[in-house]
Amino acid sequence: MRHQLTWALLGSSLALSACVTGGGAGGSGGGQVVVPVSGGPIGATCPKEDQIGCAPGANAKVRCKSGVWVDDGICSTSESCVETKSGELVTATQCATPPTANTSRAIMCAKADHCLPMSFSTCMHPPSPATAAKVASLMGVFEPDDLLMLNLDKWQTCIAAATDCAGVRQCTKGGNLACPGNGQKASTCSGSMAQFCQDTTSIAVDCGLVGLPCVSFDIGGAMAAMCGKLAPCSAPKTFACSGSVAKVCSKVSDTLSLSFDIDCGQLGAACDPTAKFDDDPDVCKFPGGATCDPETFVESCSGTKATECKSGKTRVLDCAALGAVCVISNSLPVANASCSTSPACAGGSSSSSDNLVKFCDGPAGYRSFDCALAGMEFSGFGCKFPGEAP
Repeated sequence: MRHQLTWALLGSSLALSACVTGGGAGGSGGGQVVVPVSGGPIGATCPKEDQIGCAPGANAKVRCKSGVWVDDGICSTSESCVETKSGELVTATQCATPPTANTSRAIMCAKADHCLPMSFSTCMHPPSPATAAKVASLMGVFEPDDLLMLNLDKWQTCIAAATDCAGVRQCTKGGNLACPGNGQKASTCSGSMAQFCQDTTSIAVDCGLVGLPCVSFDIGGAMAAMCGKLAPCSAPKTFACSGSVAKVCSKVSDTLSLSFDIDCGQLGAACDPTAKFDDDPDVCKFPGGATCDPETFVESCSGTKATECKSGKTRVLDCAALGAVCVISNSLPVANASCSTSPACAGGSSSSSDNLVKFCDGPAGYRSFDCALAGMEFSGFGCKFPGEAP
């Protein structure tokens, strides 16, 4: 039900583009300076021919030529210029992702990323309860396992000390749900608490954290719980406008459809009664509406408002309604505007290489983590416990 109901609709109907993952390369080897200051701005005077360094802001390598600093290589969005020094002399510069300064949190996140349904980046900088509640109020729906990210602080010490996934899940254990294991899903409600299984462990989270009740439904003979203002409905893949609110009936399974509300008004939009309801519905009509070509249209920010080109029409989305800011990414052929909760990572993407995990470290931008610091091993895109299969 997760992708069919909640986030697929959030992504398409609300255009919520939270840039919370990132990447790059880096390390904690001897001699590296994470905040380089030896080079000057490109075009400024410099003291010694062929002296090298990093420009202020760490987005470019520079070299001294004919008395001025010149460009010696621009780093990508997900990297920073890093200097290697011998004493005060810069002996090398490279574009890399420096290690995170928050190692203690990263140790916990390496294990949570591996054993729980969340990303490294989200674990490092989860949304505030207020932001999560705002998103929940827009649709009246929230996935219970996404509430894990709002409880991480109280579990950090326990998860960081765990030596396997069973230990990680034991830290989050709650409720009394009988879990079948073998990858089978099970969830139910107990008051406002949603209980669900992570492998053989029962986990309980409070839907009240985002201002929603817990409701459960029979889907093909199995009970499924959701945080949301939901009810069965009989006309799947339809919706009706009630002012700025779209009352949606979404098909969850062959035997069940559920109704919920999308409050377009909270986004500065109107409910569009002419919208087509399909697998990627756009039921909110945003300001704008001019014809545009997504291949050539230059998207822009004006304060917190993003002017985008979607489905051949412009639309203006106020990112503040999502607890986000408007950011511009120039990594595409034309500028792309989006709403982001991590503007320092705009325009980059997650990746992993050189045996390091790379992620968006919130305001710090892209940072890296050595799995060995968590007593783990690097495995493709993240860390794993020693002895586990890749």
